[in-house]
Amino acid sequence: MLFSVVTVTYNAADLLQKTIESVLGQTSADFEYLIVDGGSGDGTVELIEKYASRLGYWSSEKDTGIYNAMNKAIRQCKGEWVIFMNAGDTFTDVNVLARIAGHCHDNVDLVYGDRHRVDSAGSRRYEKAGELKDAYFREVVFHQSLFTRTSLLRERNYDESYKLAADYEFMLYALRNEKKFQYVELSISDFLEGGASRENYLLAQIEAIKASLHHAPDKNLIRRNYYLDNLVIQNMGRIINSQVQASKRLNPELRLEARPVGNSVNLFAVNASPELESLLNRINQPFSAENISELASSPVKNAEHLMRRVVRRMGRGIKRLLRSNRSSELVAAPVPAPQPVQKPVQMEVADDRPKVTVVTVCYNAGAALLDTIQSVAAQSYQNLEYIVVDGASTDQTADILKENGGKITRIISEPDQGIYDAMNKAMDIATGEYTIYMNAGDVFYSSDTVKEVFANKVDGFDLVYGARMYSASGEEPIYQEARPLETAFLRMPYCHQSLFLKTSVLREFRFNLTYRFAADYDQSVRLFVAGKSHLQLSQPVCIFAAGGASESGIRPYIETIKILMDNCKDKEIIRKNTYFSSFTRNASSLLDI
Repeated sequence: MLFSVVTVTYNAADLLQKTIESVLGQTSADFEYLIVDGGSGDGTVELIEKYASRLGYWSSEKDTGIYNAMNKAIRQCKGEWVIFMNAGDTFTDVNVLARIAGHCHDNVDLVYGDRHRVDSAGSRRYEKAGELKDAYFREVVFHQSLFTRTSLLRERNYDESYKLAADYEFMLYALRNEKKFQYVELSISDFLEGGASRENYLLAQIEAIKASLHHAPDKNLIRRNYYLDNLVIQNMGRIINSQVQASKRLNPELRLEARPVGNSVNLFAVNASPELESLLNRINQPFSAENISELASSPVKNAEHLMRRVVRRMGRGIKRLLRSNRSSELVAAPVPAPQPVQKPVQMEVADDRPKVTVVTVCYNAGAALLDTIQSVAAQSYQNLEYIVVDGASTDQTADILKENGGKITRIISEPDQGIYDAMNKAMDIATGEYTIYMNAGDVFYSSDTVKEVFANKVDGFDLVYGARMYSASGEEPIYQEARPLETAFLRMPYCHQSLFLKTSVLREFRFNLTYRFAADYDQSVRLFVAGKSHLQLSQPVCIFAAGGASESGIRPYIETIKILMDNCKDKEIIRKNTYFSSFTRNASSLLDI
């Protein structure tokens, strides 16, 4: 049996030599050692060259991240089993490979053990692997202590859309697909803490939550997720502050105080709103008085500052709170008054205005689909084609499409991988110069909408978009203005059903199928980063039916925050992002997934 030991590295020459010597010092002769470097400029290549004769393979070239480098290595592995030992990590002793060999047999896919965690001062702490039943809640299999069958990793590579948690995501994939795990009571590695996932802890948490949501067989398991608990606890100060500010608007005399109650320190509000008092009553139990007695009876000017001082003292109370079925009852932000709708500036246009493709994707949409079909068919704009992509619905959708076939240019009805897969299918067959998606239940603002949009001079613009009318069930539609594309890091600049996008650009910026709820936001961010030109109109384009999948539960938040953090490194902008700030304020009420 041959093992492949892989080290991926970038500008870590000061740590790499220790790892190399640990690997090459193994007493077993049945292994090969591969090093994949990302094009370092710190002496890493010169160090690797010193050991080149003892390596099975090595390379130094630019990559797109750690998991891209790991996937490259997998393609070069000759061993039946592979373990990744990153720069700075070492085997616990020289006999690890010899001792683990007897456990890697034919009816097992993944073999894992324990590890020692090593801090910056060199102190070692034993960490025992967890139970697989808890894998959807927290890390139970340590990557540097995991041997994976190489064929399994070739069958399904690490998902490179993850920057920091693809190893955790792969482990959940293997668990969900009933791959065979075996635990060995053996410390396999010394793990040096403080890597990229520690430096970018928030992104690592977001990605871990995303992976758990995607793979967990029961989505309610997220209520027990360690990463979500931590994320909410770390931002509890902002949750409290949002209530404090709401209360202050009602009563400027509000005071927030910390007082001793038995062995605890509790938060009390004077002249507070009922909502703030309710929130404080829920969270008071977790506060410990130990070592924070100086807070007793002191005025609290900033709840976030207080939380930073006591968050490490929180007990299980907040976690119980997070897992209970309740609403946080946060004060809703005032709804702005509807703005007057401005008519577009009329321009002299030729009869050869651009061809427009309207796309509707649907699955079991029933009567809602009929409303959309009739809205598209009523458009006065002549140079228009209409495509409907159905995901092989089992309701009356097939009958509706058959009865209205004369109003539709092309119909596709077949299983797909979700809404964005269907939208990608449509763009591949679209023949219009511009494409707009008007999904089942959404309608154009009027029968002249497309005509009025293209009465404007649109030449030279990649994106043309307007406002929307937001229609909540049983309420009058509300006018919501679009924003400049430059605000993409702060929020979605436009409603997707109000966007006419050049079809050539659409094909260049296809929807990323790794996102199930926010691929349209991902696309808008990429369009902004690429510097695509846009024309923003004040006129409403659609009447948007509220309540779709992208508006409910925690998963859309997790995806949008990951997209933001993948593309924006400015922490101040991230803090101000609509989705991030809303999530951190309201996460405790988002567990209705």
